[in-house]
Amino acid sequence: MDLVPEIATPDHPFDTYNPDWAYLRVLKYVDGEPFDYRVIDKMQWQVLRVDKKAETVAQLEERISDIFDIPVDKLVILLRHEHIYNNTVRTELYNMDWRKPKTIEEASRLDHGQVLFVEENDPKGKLETFKWHQEFTKDQDRLSLLLNDPITDPDATVFSIKIEVRKDNTLSELKQIVSEHVKL
Repeated sequence: MDLVPEIATPDHPFDTYNPDWAYLRVLKYVDGEPFDYRVIDKMQWQVLRVDKKAETVAQLEERISDIFDIPVDKLVILLRHEHIYNNTVRTELYNMDWRKPKTIEEASRLDHGQVLFVEENDPKGKLETFKWHQEFTKDQDRLSLLLNDPITDPDATVFSIKIEVRKDNTLSELKQIVSEHVKL
């Protein structure tokens, strides 16, 4: 293995570390584009470096508006909070009027991956009307189960059968769905 050191030159200086900087990933909602939060790192992000102690939410809103060509009065910025202990997702509107004069650091904890989800909508609308919120919550009442085929894989080494069920399905219904998929 060869190690190649990076050398700073007057034309190419090293980036200075600043503990006040945060790198936010921003993703715009696009109709018809599939969203799978499990492979979120493969999505097309815009990464913004912000000074969380100096920049306000209003300034961040302006930057995002320019990048995604969404008018500020139609820009919705959402945070997605996952609660692992009970397998739920909570959506939070980030660019509320009372937050806009606050610095990014004061506005809200960005403790869920420093990800902002943006869309063009009415920021004063109900949470249920936001496309990202609909996307985040559409699978909350569903479970995905991966099963092996007991006929071709009796040792259960390959889980190639995927079954989607509602959380409120009865055990009898689950057994029926599984038997249909594995043809038992």
